[in-house]
Amino acid sequence: MPKIALSEKIRNLLEHPWLPWFGLLLLWSGWLFHPRPYQDEGFYIRAFQAVQQGRSPYALFGYLYPPPLAYLGSTALSFLGYQATLSLLRLLNLLAGFWIVRLALQPFQLRPLPLLFVSLAAIALLPPVAHGLEVNNLSVLTAALGIAALRCWAASPWRAASLLATSLLIKPIFAVAWLLLLFYSHAHARKTALLSAAFCATCLASVGWEIPAMLHQMAHNTMQHTQLLLSWRNLCLLFGLSLPGWSIALFWSGVGIFWLRLRHPNPAQLESIAILLSLYSLPLVWDHTLTTILPMMMAVCAYWLHQRPVISTSPTTPATPISPTISTPPISPTTPATPISPTTPATPISPTTPAPSASPSATASPSLVAPSDFAPTSDAAKIWLLRGIGLFITCLALLFSDRLGDMLDLPYMIRAIALATLIASLGLLAFLHQRSV
Repeated sequence: MPKIALSEKIRNLLEHPWLPWFGLLLLWSGWLFHPRPYQDEGFYIRAFQAVQQGRSPYALFGYLYPPPLAYLGSTALSFLGYQATLSLLRLLNLLAGFWIVRLALQPFQLRPLPLLFVSLAAIALLPPVAHGLEVNNLSVLTAALGIAALRCWAASPWRAASLLATSLLIKPIFAVAWLLLLFYSHAHARKTALLSAAFCATCLASVGWEIPAMLHQMAHNTMQHTQLLLSWRNLCLLFGLSLPGWSIALFWSGVGIFWLRLRHPNPAQLESIAILLSLYSLPLVWDHTLTTILPMMMAVCAYWLHQRPVISTSPTTPATPISPTISTPPISPTTPATPISPTTPATPISPTTPAPSASPSATASPSLVAPSDFAPTSDAAKIWLLRGIGLFITCLALLFSDRLGDMLDLPYMIRAIALATLIASLGLLAFLHQRSV
């Protein structure tokens, strides 16, 4: 057996597929086992303890989640104890956020070692994931479950249904996505929607007496939000129009069903629109809720990053591209040579006229010419650069949208215009993602 050099052994160890997960747990071990609850997980723990004491979780302010989560958490408290339940919530959220980051980085096709450092840095620095873990809000876990369901329903409806139902029972972010699966013209999509609905109905029926209290708590939530949260309800409030949350959800559900009938999208395009309309229908969209758009955002960035403009070799004489797939036909000895007529004058060659293509198929092949949306030379580079800068600004605005309201003390009209721009940017992102799949 040939001996392996020490450097090669170290490299193989650093590129081991399980190393990122071990490094993640090691770096976040202090956060995982911290004894005091963080901001949002305090609401969960108090609701779990209220159920354990025989009280309703909705008797406490701040718990706005489905009742099965509270009852499952109270069971975990009884069997595992306080610290183990707290660490389990954090562990599930951490692994879910890291999976989303790794999924978002897939289009860039990084080597294992750079991918390790980029993914560990991304989960610590990207505002949606970092803030979600900072307060330990289960939006991160819900996003991972919903994205996984939207990606695997065509291959495994049962697995997708269990993932989607679990996501909805923790936090109903993907309610409109479920509705789009129900109306999508694919048997597996409808099967996924019906199975997940049956699972959710069974779980809610087991704690049905808590549903009126849950609806009352959600309808009479007195929290006032003036930040630039990405929600149509908050945008309407900035313009002085108070709309109930159900009306906004109903409107965007109708838009999604109409779009399905009009466009007939493929499953990859359905994912982006399902995520977009699910976020549009929510009354409050925090920055940790935007974890759901990270894979879509990185896919769009990777797509436009790989769109290279065609640069001419001369400002006046464009070079004729040569395709390796087009070969010169062999000269048959039985084919007579084409006679040259002495009366036919030769066509003069102009220095500004490009040489004709040797084959009509060469000009018709889309792989031999520049894309139609790119102008030649410097114009193409400018367009490519402007697209990259615009997309980068859009991504930053989406990622930091929740923090802008705290950073800037602006009049309501300026806030409303900025919020409308951010919401439109989210729609633009979904549109660009559809073009890239």
